[in-house]
Amino acid sequence: MGSTIEQIHREIETLKSKATEIATEAHDLYGKYLPVLGRLVSKQLIQAGYHLCTQAYPEEFLQLSLDQRHTLQQDLQKLGAQLEQKLQGILQPLQLDLSQDHTPQTVLVALEAVDQAITTSLRDCSQQANQLLQSHNLLEISSIDTLFEVAAKAEDAGRPITSTPHLLKALVETKDTEDGETDAVVAIYLKVTDVEFTDPVAMGWRNQLRQLQKKLMTLQRSFDKKQQEQQVAEAIAAWRSSWVNYDADNPLAQSAE
Repeated sequence: MGSTIEQIHREIETLKSKATEIATEAHDLYGKYLPVLGRLVSKQLIQAGYHLCTQAYPEEFLQLSLDQRHTLQQDLQKLGAQLEQKLQGILQPLQLDLSQDHTPQTVLVALEAVDQAITTSLRDCSQQANQLLQSHNLLEISSIDTLFEVAAKAEDAGRPITSTPHLLKALVETKDTEDGETDAVVAIYLKVTDVEFTDPVAMGWRNQLRQLQKKLMTLQRSFDKKQQEQQVAEAIAAWRSSWVNYDADNPLAQSAE
């Protein structure tokens, strides 16, 4: 005999409770992970700027006055501090109401939104850093947006895009090239994976978050199955509640008894 509607409902509520427990655990992990990530990426932004100025474009950097170099360095530090602060505030607008239970899918979507917000924050900071470098005549890119589009396509194709951490090298149009021509350009491109690779603590928390997402996906499969069982059970109950046995020999009537 199949499970009753009440039993299935209790099982669904148990799955939702487990999903909310995972959401609480993930929230605590992100609370530890994001401040560390912010400090790391702030430092690595400076390292990427240092490498770009001294290795990729040393001639252009040497043409800057002492005051210009100092201003550039200070502005990069400010960008890093702003990013650090932004990452620490990501959870607040995206967190779930943990006082009530949620479906596994709802929790998965919320966690994906947090990760997407992290990626977006790093991309925005990268763009601001490149605009800063461009304003100091180190970079000559006709469109930073186009540069990031090239990077995104390469990532989607599974191709490595940062041989040096947080530095993207790509063929794009520069201000000096003619229409249709491209030049190799090196620009800042902050990546979460580059940050985590250098720090075992951040990597450890990221791995724990991945495990929680896998548990949620398993719960989601069970949740979908139970919802299907619930629909079938409710349909059977609805059939039986409306059935009138006009013909005792009717096999449908017998099967509904």
